[in-house]
Amino acid sequence: LESSAGTIFNTSHWINSICGSCELFYFEKGEIILGGFIYSKLKKAGIKGLFIPAYTPIYAPLWFDDIYGTKSIQDYRSFIEELMREIGSPIQDLLVSQENIDLLVFKWLGFITRPITTFRISSTEFDLESIHKSKRRYVKSLIKLLDEGSIKFVENADPLKVIELQRNVAEKRGFSSKEHILQEVVGNANLRKNIWCMALSDLDGQYLAGCLAPFDKNTVYHLVNASKFHPDKLLSKANILLTFLLTKRAVDSGRIMDFEGSMLKGVEEFYRHFGGKPEYRFRLTKYNLAPLNKILNKLL
Repeated sequence: LESSAGTIFNTSHWINSICGSCELFYFEKGEIILGGFIYSKLKKAGIKGLFIPAYTPIYAPLWFDDIYGTKSIQDYRSFIEELMREIGSPIQDLLVSQENIDLLVFKWLGFITRPITTFRISSTEFDLESIHKSKRRYVKSLIKLLDEGSIKFVENADPLKVIELQRNVAEKRGFSSKEHILQEVVGNANLRKNIWCMALSDLDGQYLAGCLAPFDKNTVYHLVNASKFHPDKLLSKANILLTFLLTKRAVDSGRIMDFEGSMLKGVEEFYRHFGGKPEYRFRLTKYNLAPLNKILNKLL
């Protein structure tokens, strides 16, 4: 499950770090495992269910179609039915990619499907000419500062300092960075070796921008992208150069660069300007109203 067909987000190390525990369900036929799912039940608003964990952009059961060659839709449907019955939650929430998933099976089982957009670069080459001119001018100016020694590139940055930078951004913009979860992730040695942590700093070692980018064999994920509010207009754009350097490293490694883009206008534009192409994931949600009503009646 953790190495054959999944992403870093399908591993027990990831789910354990994010949720504090995990469970495993697998489906086998004969002695062959055809599919499985590593998951954790979380509690929100007093209801325990299968909720999408924080910082987990792919949360879906795996089906090993590419490994075992032929896939029976009956087997796949049985797998999903047994999995959801085993989980048994009044709310079941998944976030799936278009790969290795059959949306019709979830539709037949009563799941509501909503498209989610991310932005990805799948090309084998990436340079200054790959990005929009509005970003290119900042990258060129910041590279000049880098060459002059006015700022520094930190290839192996301190993840705790990046998390602190993310917290400061969150406080100013009014959202929760869930820093305790990020601390668990970077503190897990099995995950840390698969996370690029990069930063740009001033000459005093203060981070101007930082990123955390988990990766697996196929993809690099731009999961955390934080920058310091700086009075110098150019230095306040340090995250543009850092995003360029991260993308360059990802493409040069032969991996897809996944920006984990938001559908918010502005954020979406930022990733488009780096050459990201929109691709769809799907949020699948099912409400089992009978047990949910029992829970609500108790609360009321």
